[in-house]
Amino acid sequence: MVSTSYHNLPFYHYRKWKIVRTMVEEVIIYSETDRVSCMGEMNDHPKVYYTIPKGGQVVCGYCDIIFRLKEDEDEI
Repeated sequence: MVSTSYHNLPFYHYRKWKIVRTMVEEVIIYSETDRVSCMGEMNDHPKVYYTIPKGGQVVCGYCDIIFRLKEDEDEI
């Protein structure tokens, strides 16, 4: 049986797959707290926790979802 999963491809094929994957539209989630958790858009990876730095963002290592702090309207 031939598998089409990227996990079974040689490293250089995996790198090509990653390049194609990054051309997908970005998903950005704005959070009111600096502590966030991620399980993917369809709960397709283990639950991981991240801390968003002040004025920055954090990217999930599994699914590339971007988390940013929501800006207060009073600060603008």
